[in-house]
Amino acid sequence: MKPVPPENLCDPRVAVLLILAVALIVLPPAGDTSGPASAPAFALEGNTMVRRLPPHGGPAAGLQAAGEEPDLPPRVALFFNRPFRINRAGHAGLTMLPGIGPRLADRILSRRASHGPFTSAADLLQVSGIGPDRIRRLAPLLSFR
Repeated sequence: MKPVPPENLCDPRVAVLLILAVALIVLPPAGDTSGPASAPAFALEGNTMVRRLPPHGGPAAGLQAAGEEPDLPPRVALFFNRPFRINRAGHAGLTMLPGIGPRLADRILSRRASHGPFTSAADLLQVSGIGPDRIRRLAPLLSFR
């Protein structure tokens, strides 16, 4: 086996991808109202992503029940192929979903505001512009908690 040449160890494409991945995790999306307005829920400390606890609520604040999915920001959830919480997503978060543009995101938000949170993928069929094919593509990406 040949040794790896040193010039391949510092490939600039790898550095760019790493910087973009960190930016997706740390920076909040512009105009997204799905999370708290204060500090981000997740932060990068060294090589580890940590969840920040809210400043109030006692020692157990922010802790999750066993087996419960963490509440990830939309960009992070999609990047890491985790469930996307559609009932907590804002306009910017919804437009990150495949096949959801600005107008369809507006209709989803309008339906959620008038009828309450979605409880299943079947509820999304009530939104004009979402049919069975789109539900089939989106269902594996969504969480309705």
